Amino acid sequence: MKLLLAVWILLGVAEVYAQPASWEAREAQISKSSNDTTKVNDWNQLAAEIQFEDPTHAISLLQQSIILAKQLNYAYGLSVAYTQRATLLFYEAKLDSAKRLFDLAHALALQSNSPKAQRQLALVTQRYAGLYQQNQKYDSAVVAYQSAAEQFSKLGDNTTVIVCYYNLSAIYTILGDTANALQYARQTNQIALQTGDSTYILRSYIALADAYVGAKKFDVVKDISEKGLRLAHAQKGLFPIGKFHLLLGTYFDYKAHYDSALKHFNIALQAFSTINLGYETSLAMQHIGHSHLQKGDTKQAIEILQQALTKCRTLRLDQVLRLVLADLVLAQERAGNIKESLQYLKEYVVVNDSITQRTNRKVVYDLEVKYQTQKKEAQLQIQKNELSRKNFINLLLAGSVVSILIILFFMYYSFKQRRLLQEKRISNLEAEKQLLASEAVIKGQEEERGRLAKDLHDGLGGLLSGVKFSFANMKSNVVLDAANAQVFERSLDMLDNSIAELRRVAHNMMPEVLVKFGLHEALKSYCDSIQQSGIFKVDFQSLGNEVRLASNTEIILYRIVQELLNNASKYAKASTVLVQLAFHENEIGITVEDNGIGFDVAKTNYSTGAGWSNIRARVDYLKGTLDVTSGTNGTSVHIHIPQ
Repeated sequence: MKLLLAVWILLGVAEVYAQPASWEAREAQISKSSNDTTKVNDWNQLAAEIQFEDPTHAISLLQQSIILAKQLNYAYGLSVAYTQRATLLFYEAKLDSAKRLFDLAHALALQSNSPKAQRQLALVTQRYAGLYQQNQKYDSAVVAYQSAAEQFSKLGDNTTVIVCYYNLSAIYTILGDTANALQYARQTNQIALQTGDSTYILRSYIALADAYVGAKKFDVVKDISEKGLRLAHAQKGLFPIGKFHLLLGTYFDYKAHYDSALKHFNIALQAFSTINLGYETSLAMQHIGHSHLQKGDTKQAIEILQQALTKCRTLRLDQVLRLVLADLVLAQERAGNIKESLQYLKEYVVVNDSITQRTNRKVVYDLEVKYQTQKKEAQLQIQKNELSRKNFINLLLAGSVVSILIILFFMYYSFKQRRLLQEKRISNLEAEKQLLASEAVIKGQEEERGRLAKDLHDGLGGLLSGVKFSFANMKSNVVLDAANAQVFERSLDMLDNSIAELRRVAHNMMPEVLVKFGLHEALKSYCDSIQQSGIFKVDFQSLGNEVRLASNTEIILYRIVQELLNNASKYAKASTVLVQLAFHENEIGITVEDNGIGFDVAKTNYSTGAGWSNIRARVDYLKGTLDVTSGTNGTSVHIHIPQ
């Protein structure tokens, strides 16, 4: 089960854990101080330090700060107080109220150009990103986090960039993009270790563990969570304690140790409930219900899941709601409540479709490509404007200075050379723009294949298996005559065939062996499957020491070999095919040779078919070379991809 992620929008002192006695002493000291801007700042500081341990008292401090800041007309202090109060509303999932206060904080921060006001603007931008993320508007969230990270970098505040990277990792984990999720999580951890700040280090551990949950590397999740939990207990921070117990529960749930999983999930629920975190509380309840369901405690599962359902609906937590509904469908079915199960299934379909539209990774990638394309188009327009200006100067000189034709000739010659250079630059920019578009299409196709494969296998496959389970139970409870029994058995066989065919389609769209074991094992498995099918004989060879490539590169190379073997099957009429994968020091080589009838290689350059054009586009995307020779004795394709 994918672990959904909470948004981290707090910064700096917002997660410093002080002792209660020191809070009281400092509060008494602040109360006795003069009513000036320093007192406003002190109230804000203390509220930030205690907001996780005692959010109610933190709100009281912020209300005093807001009143005093208004009396003093202190825009910066009032902006900070509004931001912190909105942050608490955010964690209570009161997103509309939080946004209204963030808007006020943003307007107040704009009243000054001082460095601290600029940093406050960056903070509010980062908070807006958190709102977008919580509302599943991931395209807007990505842009806002990137903008906030850029502002913090300009201010020399590199440690605060950790928060943006942490949440970008969370977004890509939700989207199923493990590579980007791990990339941002590792950057978070790297910066956190450089700071030596235990709060940031704790958050980086959470980011890494969440990313590895998405990658289904649960042994790594366990190691990171145990290390993080020790540090969290040393700090006495309820949120990280709850988070790491939630992660450990996920590990034991995956290992089918449900009693251990429930122990950790219940500790997480208690921690999150104490500090009134609606999102995390709902998620912990869903995990508890799921473990009870897996354990076979259907009645307890339904009870806790229905509580989670009410909370998710109230707080509009669609991501958690989808998981709760999926568990309730199965739980009610096992309890024999078919009508309730069907009702939950209908609601699940609606919620799932809504989330799918919002979490489609193509939206995020299209946004990034659009941003890069706009930059290229702006540069292209500058070049065109420059070219037009020089043309005008040339015409003006030609019309007004007739007496110095020789000089104009040399000037014109020089201008022509510059014009050729400008046109070449324009051509290069056009080519770069086309390459960006091609990259987006290829990346979007593969990401969509992966998402569809996962939806087919985990969603529809699970539902079909549930139907089969229901039919099997029905068989033992219903008396059928011989004819109907035969029809019933044939229906079960057809259902088995449907499940097998669905798994085959999902495997072809995104082979699990490719993700887990790499290109060598994936190609070997694919060639073995063709060999067993009897289409033709396939000789697979691997040379050199295998090296794991970037996941995107491995997927593209796998698709290329798939397409070449498909061509050999459809058109070449080959009986034997050689597939060779060679790992060299600086490049990867792929050779596919068959003994078929061959074809005219020149026709592939202007063919309207998608096969060869897709192969060339993918090779170009990887900055590789493609060499094709074909004749009556067969076809040989050689591909070289630099590492």
